[in-house]
Amino acid sequence: MEKEIRKMIEENPLALATSDSEGNPHVIAVVFAKINDEKIIITANYMKKTLENIKRNNNVSLAVWDKDWNGYKLPCQR
Repeated sequence: MEKEIRKMIEENPLALATSDSEGNPHVIAVVFAKINDEKIIITANYMKKTLENIKRNNNVSLAVWDKDWNGYKLPCQR
């Protein structure tokens, strides 16, 4: 992962998108993330619905942006 993207993820809030069993989107804000090797580690506090969605379907997306509205969308799999 590029240093620029890594820094943006670790220094800014993220939007984490999953989908429920009917395919409906579910998006939450993540305020703390770290990168370990090539994995993005996020806290799982109060994420019951999100964790259920990920267990059922691990195709998720992360969006991150900085105060100048520069950003990235990252498709991920756990």
